[in-house]
Amino acid sequence: YFSLNARNDWSSTLPIDNSSFFYPGANLSWIASKTFDLSRTAISFLKFRAAYGKTGSDAPPYDVYPVLSIGNVNLPFGSITFPFNGVSAFGIANTLGNLNLKPIITSEAELGTEIRFWKNRLGLDVAVYDKRTDGQIFTVPISPSTGYTGLVENLGVVSNKGIEVAADAKPVVSKDFNWTVTYTFSKNWNKVENLTGGPDKVILSTAYDAELDAFPGKSVTGLYAPVPLYTADGKIIVNPSTGIPLSDPKKGYYGDAVYDYTMGLLNNLNYKNWGLNF
Repeated sequence: YFSLNARNDWSSTLPIDNSSFFYPGANLSWIASKTFDLSRTAISFLKFRAAYGKTGSDAPPYDVYPVLSIGNVNLPFGSITFPFNGVSAFGIANTLGNLNLKPIITSEAELGTEIRFWKNRLGLDVAVYDKRTDGQIFTVPISPSTGYTGLVENLGVVSNKGIEVAADAKPVVSKDFNWTVTYTFSKNWNKVENLTGGPDKVILSTAYDAELDAFPGKSVTGLYAPVPLYTADGKIIVNPSTGIPLSDPKKGYYGDAVYDYTMGLLNNLNYKNWGLNF
């Protein structure tokens, strides 16, 4: 079986001259159990599949042109937020839009196979994929001397590679009672391939002194926080006055914000018209 699909979108959140983006896809599958006679084997179904496609997404609203924000005046005893006393006030937002903004394009290739044994009493489905997302949109810090604190940009490429496995078995099949067990497993490896034309990192989120940073060549969900300053031979440097360790100017890597893998096990018990899942 072979199928093709294609889609073109036009988005008002992108620049007028770059508002159109096209993304095609293709799927190919072969049911080998229909091509070959496997009736004398334990295999009741065998299928191979391959797919390649692109998906596109536009930018959030108001990332192209400068926008107005509600006025706020800081005073020694507090602040005034407009409208005040029936008078409205607005100011130019601190984030500079990008007239050259492009859509985000994700390309993905996938290979998979499905095989079932003994009249569907046992089944296995395995898929591997390679996904690359180009031009993710971030707000990059810039010098306040420009009149802004951030610039909207398309930054680099992020890759995701992984495997997904699903297995099911039917230990008991009878007239009134059926028991089905399903197991799933998935693992994903993600990496920031590059941040073309941008900074050496992108801060995705912060909490106190901790950051969720995207560094080129590393995971997009790395957790970074303050670490002690060490000597060349690995000893912690402390403040001679307080005895408290000095902090390294660069934050240290503590781990990844996502799971190493995920898996699940589901039991489905059916007795006549009654069912139980756990």
